[in-house]
Amino acid sequence: MQWSKVHQYNGEGLSDITFLNNRIGFACGGKRFEQSAIIKTLDGGDTWSEVSLPLGGERKRLYGICGNAQGDVFSIGLGGVLFYSEDSGATWQQRQEPAWKEWHDIDFRTDNEVVFCGRNGLSEGFVSTLSTPWTGGFSSFTTHSFAMTDVDFLTPSVGYITGYGAVYKTTDGGASWNFLSPKHDFFNGMCWYNELEGIVIGWEGSICKTRDGGSSWNLIRNGNNPLRKKIRLKGIEKNSRGELVIVGEKGWVLYSNDKGDSWTVIKTEIDEDLEAIHFSNDDTFFAVGNDGAIFKFEL
Repeated sequence: MQWSKVHQYNGEGLSDITFLNNRIGFACGGKRFEQSAIIKTLDGGDTWSEVSLPLGGERKRLYGICGNAQGDVFSIGLGGVLFYSEDSGATWQQRQEPAWKEWHDIDFRTDNEVVFCGRNGLSEGFVSTLSTPWTGGFSSFTTHSFAMTDVDFLTPSVGYITGYGAVYKTTDGGASWNFLSPKHDFFNGMCWYNELEGIVIGWEGSICKTRDGGSSWNLIRNGNNPLRKKIRLKGIEKNSRGELVIVGEKGWVLYSNDKGDSWTVIKTEIDEDLEAIHFSNDDTFFAVGNDGAIFKFEL
């Protein structure tokens, strides 16, 4: 696997990355209490530039970004700061989420609704939604008993949330949520092949896999085993061939070509904490760093 550093954002850091297609991609981040930043590529990730965000409003670090095939792009972060574009990132508008919480991730439940999750410390989490028209009101704000950092909807009905010591599942579009069995880690990332088969990863280094929608789990890697090297995991993504990549603290990169049943450590010289990754095509993925770097990897 080859890698190179393709961009350096000079703010505090970058938190998340996504691609709309093999040409257009976005990364988000900023300075925690002072700056919001969205970085854009139009050439598949070879070059990146900071977009011009609307004047006025709050400016705090953005933690999550997502887009759909229609060209709607959303990014949300600290203090309920939210930016969105309806033209694949050509122009941007700003909204203020009214609860002013620390939102960490956002995903489309349908093309007409986004769901986002957040946290207040480790023992309190939040879920809220925004529907079209995007200028309308926020709805269904709920409070939960654990910090939440990642939300994925596989269908309009089936979705998952990961967070501090817990994995959540809904089968009714988010009207209700139920705990699944994984525990004893801060689960901050997940990747799904379909609504039944997926992987969740934890800050302590745990990797858990389900093949039946979360009814049962295999503990692939126990992050709480004191005899194993501590690897703090942050982001996970797959390509259309089903190959998986995990990134984490101090440049850790792990690779699997058997749907997560086994993993190979990819050695790099990166010492920056890697926060998130996304494939631009089956052979290329990009990772963003907490010090502001964007790295390009070729399988």
